Amino acid sequence: MLSLTTFISLFLGSCIGTGIFRRYALRYQLLDIPNARSSHTKPMPRGGGIVFVMCFEIALLAILEQHQIATPWFIVMVTASIVIALIGLIDDYIGLSALLRLTIQILVASMLVQSLSIMVFADFLHYPGVFFLKLLAALFLVWSINLFNFMDGIDGIASLQAISVCLGGAWLFFLEGDTPLLVFPLLLATVIAGFLVWNFPRAKIFMGDVGSGFIGMFIALFTLVAARDGLALFCGWLILNAVFYLDATLTLLARLYYRKNLLQAHCTHAYQHAAQRYQKHWIVGAGVVGINCCWLLPFAIMVQQGWISSGLGLLCAYLPVAALVFWFKPGQ
Repeated sequence: MLSLTTFISLFLGSCIGTGIFRRYALRYQLLDIPNARSSHTKPMPRGGGIVFVMCFEIALLAILEQHQIATPWFIVMVTASIVIALIGLIDDYIGLSALLRLTIQILVASMLVQSLSIMVFADFLHYPGVFFLKLLAALFLVWSINLFNFMDGIDGIASLQAISVCLGGAWLFFLEGDTPLLVFPLLLATVIAGFLVWNFPRAKIFMGDVGSGFIGMFIALFTLVAARDGLALFCGWLILNAVFYLDATLTLLARLYYRKNLLQAHCTHAYQHAAQRYQKHWIVGAGVVGINCCWLLPFAIMVQQGWISSGLGLLCAYLPVAALVFWFKPGQ
């Protein structure tokens, strides 16, 4: 297990590194310029997620050196995450077509799922319907990468969501007795917390696609790996992610219903309407953390512990969150 000193060093490295990168971005005008669909009103440095991406890759190297991860799986994770971060960085500053970005994401997701199948779920490869499950897993990864991009639209919200989900997920791994896995979400939460210092309660820099896509990939990967320990743990991770999953999905469906251009940038997510209503981003961010910790985490624990069924837990956890999302009129 990594020492407390390692976690503190990673937090400080992420925090100090983000501050240095912010000065660099301001100097060279690497800015996000507000437009009619923005939730901010002045130019803001972007791409700060590259710092916690680098810190997390260093953390993975430390885990490899302690023989807590197999070398092939380390290579796959690092390669996939660097590719996702790189296309996000390019999109932040130069721009990529949606088709090219999606194609690369599908290829990376397919590589991850195939590697998962071989190195984590080898016992299930001969089960009927395994191809269909692998397809769903790849789509889940691609959707998670993109929805964190969609949901990263106000100060601190993506960072707060990632930290609370990772800490809750690490607790689920601990309760499950899977201590080798819990270090990964703890490390991700730590490096994002260093960035959060500059991103909340009032953002001084944005993580950009380089950070949001990276987070989305790992949150989905942790969720899929949790399935190794059973359906209950997998559903526990799904419950923890309810706020982002429901807001992004229901907004997309609403825009389909209202016949709006799905490829056009917009600010019609429920969390964006909430920020417009309350005029303070930190209120919405604090609300998301409150829902995650006080509502979703207890249901995730009850499901993981077997106190209630996975289906009932998902239903009870998701329905009130879905009602809250609808109350803020997503997609309109």
